[in-house]
Amino acid sequence: MDLYLKKGVQIKVPVMLISSSTKEGLSGIQYSDAGLSVHVHKQGAVSTYQKSLTASNWVEIDNVNFPGVYDLELSQTDTDTSGWLKVSVKQTGSFFYTGVYPVSDQIVTDNYNILNFLSKALYNKSEVVNDSFILYDDNGTTKILEQDLYDDQNQSTSSNIYKRVPNNTYPRPS
Repeated sequence: MDLYLKKGVQIKVPVMLISSSTKEGLSGIQYSDAGLSVHVHKQGAVSTYQKSLTASNWVEIDNVNFPGVYDLELSQTDTDTSGWLKVSVKQTGSFFYTGVYPVSDQIVTDNYNILNFLSKALYNKSEVVNDSFILYDDNGTTKILEQDLYDDQNQSTSSNIYKRVPNNTYPRPS
């Protein structure tokens, strides 16, 4: 899956540091460790800048089961330009890591991710009723989306995701 970044949005991206001696994940690197540096370069920019790290924007995901993989949080400033964004990470004793991401204000994704995002954004404002995912607006009472979870052959489906139904009437298949 390609990772697309939405322009001007704070987002975490995965970074993997591999030990140059053992060739395994380099675990336990803290944001303040000497030798750790993160550089950001935006397409069209003349120069690269060094990103300041904090305890909240550099976190190892799981040092036991997934050693060497970190969440690097990019700020709104880091993602404020459409085009390519290059993130380079180096730690003493590790191979150089580079991630290149497209940044756009037009993000297209699959239906599962759209539903997942909407359900997280409107936590406690969605429910599943009669095999349909129902999403409510901010007042929590007006239905704004109904997504059938299964088709007529009882197969999982994610088609027809944006279905606005007037007057809160929802015809069900017979």
